[in-house]
Amino acid sequence: MDWSLVLSGGGAKGLAYIGMFKALEELEYPRPDCIVGCSMGAIIGGLYASGMTVDEMISFFSNDFELTDYLDVSHLGFGLTKLTKLLQIGASLNNLISHQGADSGEKSLTLFKKLSCYQTFDQLKIPFYCNAVDLCDGNEIVFDKGRVADAMRASSSYPGFFTPFHHNGRIFVDGCVKNNTPVWIAKAKGFKNILAVTLGTFKIITSEDLDSSISVLTRCMEVASIRSDYTIANTPTHILDIDTGMAPHDFSDPLSQIQMGYSVTMNHKKELLDFFQKGFPGIVNRRRMSKKIARRLKHEKVF
Repeated sequence: MDWSLVLSGGGAKGLAYIGMFKALEELEYPRPDCIVGCSMGAIIGGLYASGMTVDEMISFFSNDFELTDYLDVSHLGFGLTKLTKLLQIGASLNNLISHQGADSGEKSLTLFKKLSCYQTFDQLKIPFYCNAVDLCDGNEIVFDKGRVADAMRASSSYPGFFTPFHHNGRIFVDGCVKNNTPVWIAKAKGFKNILAVTLGTFKIITSEDLDSSISVLTRCMEVASIRSDYTIANTPTHILDIDTGMAPHDFSDPLSQIQMGYSVTMNHKKELLDFFQKGFPGIVNRRRMSKKIARRLKHEKVF
């Protein structure tokens, strides 16, 4: 069967997608015929679509990975030792206000170009699409042409952290602002069998959880991105939820995130077997799963 994989955004939690891909390969399921991603889902999904292997991704995050090596905050006038300090330094508030984002995104873009081998969409091993939001007109935009690294940079331009991506006369921010799990893109491309992978459902938290400006900002984005309006166009066949329990800005232990993605995927082998089953039994399974997911999305906030 033809099927599409849709990957939600979620910051550092999205590293779990690497473990998910590892599990799907070990279970010998067919590779997706299409990958759709938002934010970190666009980054990991785009790299996989470009031909970067799971082992290469794991190796990259194993070799003394330091997030700060790929950030550019020189224009702010202070050094960055930990991401969690980025928006907590009161003396730099004026610098943050005077720029469109705390990080220019240039180092990230350079990294995306290198890891994707400078490929364009028409060179990819697997068809890939991602979303971003035009900050001027407010519309959700689908990237499906040009350089893949540009699309990754646009889709992951998290407001406040990264400067919006200026591209072809437009200004783009993270796709999660409008739709963190853009299933509708896969449907618009003609796919009926769609596996969406999310990184946690919306949960009520306490005031003690909002202990920093970063936690407030990320929570605001979570609130903004939840989907409370059910639509058939944005309803997948099945949802695999990989909730690592980590904060979106916590890149301190990438391998742990990857391992959790692997473990959670393996723990859902039965549902995946139903989704990938061939023939008429598979058609029946996927219809049943679709109805179950539709009922869930009518009553649950998923982002």
